[in-house]
Amino acid sequence: QLEAFRVRSNNGPNRPSAMADLGQFPPEAELDDLRAYRELVLLGWNRLLEPRPTGARRSFPLGKMKSTVELLPSKTLDTRPDGKLWATPMDRLLTPASLEDLGDFVLGAPADQNREIADLVALLDDADRETLPYHVSVATRSILLVQHAPGFRPTEAPFMFVGQRQKIEKIVAVPWEVAAELAEGLPEAAELGPVLVIQMTGRCGSTVLSKAMEWLEVGCQSVSEPEVVTDIHEMLERGLCSRADAVQALRTVLLLLIHQRRRAQPDKPMIVIKNRSLSCCWRHCELLPEALPEVKQIFQYRRLEDVIGSFHVATEANMVSNTARLAHQCAQDRLLWMLTGSPIVTFMRRMVKTMEEDPAIAWAPTDQECGGGLKLDIDVQKFVACGSLGFQTLRNVLAAHASVMLGRKGLWACTLSYEDLMDRKSACVADLLRELGWLHLVPDPQRLGTPEGDKVFSKDAHSGGGLAKVGGSTLGGDARHLQIIKQQRHGALDNAHLPSWQAEMVRELLAQHEPLRVMDYDLSALDAKSKSVSAKARPQMGGA
Repeated sequence: QLEAFRVRSNNGPNRPSAMADLGQFPPEAELDDLRAYRELVLLGWNRLLEPRPTGARRSFPLGKMKSTVELLPSKTLDTRPDGKLWATPMDRLLTPASLEDLGDFVLGAPADQNREIADLVALLDDADRETLPYHVSVATRSILLVQHAPGFRPTEAPFMFVGQRQKIEKIVAVPWEVAAELAEGLPEAAELGPVLVIQMTGRCGSTVLSKAMEWLEVGCQSVSEPEVVTDIHEMLERGLCSRADAVQALRTVLLLLIHQRRRAQPDKPMIVIKNRSLSCCWRHCELLPEALPEVKQIFQYRRLEDVIGSFHVATEANMVSNTARLAHQCAQDRLLWMLTGSPIVTFMRRMVKTMEEDPAIAWAPTDQECGGGLKLDIDVQKFVACGSLGFQTLRNVLAAHASVMLGRKGLWACTLSYEDLMDRKSACVADLLRELGWLHLVPDPQRLGTPEGDKVFSKDAHSGGGLAKVGGSTLGGDARHLQIIKQQRHGALDNAHLPSWQAEMVRELLAQHEPLRVMDYDLSALDAKSKSVSAKARPQMGGA
């Protein structure tokens, strides 16, 4: 059932010298994007008494899976890896899926190899008990599929991984090779049909867009933030698999996901997959055209200063420590990082190194359309000095940086701004579907662009996911702030979320990325092929 397998070490003496200071790949103890963000939420004196957080998925001593097997967890998946309750809703959102979610699990009986593929197809095709990919495990080279109780729909949650941790009936580990064989036998492997993947900066209305396309009844169904995509990014980030392995894994999990959704809702052929922020999953974007050439990717963005402000206030609302919250409000929480030994600063150094040296998104000084002649010279200590506000600014600069470099490679079919979506609502959805060539698939296109169609944007797309709104910027849009942006094309604008002194700090930090500053952080049409669905260019940086 299992055979010996050890993940390739990424900390040996043969690392390229160009990465000598931090290493080419992050070591086992270095945090990833989500876990580093989680440390902001959990910051406090209690962290001194808890085990040091780690970034990589734990290397389980099971070895490589040789056949499909059921995994029997020792705890509910909807708790922390150590079995404790979530400290705050954002604790759940920032804890990536992993084998650790199962606790000290045991192995069930292996599958009958004569019926292995047939049984897995039956599992996927059971529309009443939905089965979806949950996690890509490098340690066991398997894909975890989670089956739910009859009638439960994990995709109805604002974030699919939240739904997938609830009402579970069965967890199955499928070896990579078996999963690939299963996927290639599905009808979608030969004819994929309309599939849209939304890439984005975060806090830019992408959840609103994906849910609105579903609620508008235009023949779309949405899947919000499947964790398997983030897994594949992390595998590449840490040097735990080859590019070929990553492409095959991406193709496999998306085919399984798309097939299951079409079986569950055959009347909604258009599949909309909305991913997490590019800061934690950008590496998969370049793999998609190779894995599934028919998929269309769009990039959704928002005035970056407002993105940072939105993340900042969401973090404050979810902090577990009153001391940390007070320090956060004063931009002094870096002092707690020092006193508690927080690993956040090391990850911030990694983000700068990624922008400066990673060949996949390294800035090209010769590219005249992307700040030609300018070099990156980012002082990470200036971001560290601003505490969590500096952290949020830096991770969003990374997302903007990645979006520009990936956009210049022609990966985006089109771009869409939050401001235009909240202004034009269902009319903007109509323009997007028209640009994708899918408007003819809509049963009643006349509804789009009407007051009736716009009503769906007043629903709370985040309800139940830990980021629910009571008003403001994603309940139909903050009308006052949107109107200010609409009227004022240039110069400094009020931030939608931050007081003026914090907004000024953000602007000074954004100016650290000189090429993006010269572009005025315009993340709209980034290459000759992609088009902006947004009606007008709008200021992105806020006058920095």
